Amino acid sequence: MHERDDRQRIPCSAGKLFDVDLYVYALLLNNTLVPPVFLSSPGSAAPVDRPILALKNAIDNGILNYKRMKAGEPPMTMEV
Repeated sequence: MHERDDRQRIPCSAGKLFDVDLYVYALLLNNTLVPPVFLSSPGSAAPVDRPILALKNAIDNGILNYKRMKAGEPPMTMEV
C-alpha cells in the first residue's frame, strides 16, 4: 500500500557557489494577546515579544551547536 507523505520539501542548498547548509524552520504563534499593529499609526513599530525572541535564539543555538559538534568543535552560545 502507498504511504501518503504530506511534508513539504524545501531545497536546502545555496547552489554551487557557496558551501553552506540552510536550515528552515517556522514558529507558529498565537498573538491574540498582542495589540493589533494595523490599528496603530503607520509609523509606529510592532511590539517586541521577548519570550518568542528567546525561543528563536534557543533554536538557533541548538542548530549551531549541533553543526559545531559534528565538526568536532566546542559548543558556543549566541546571545540577543
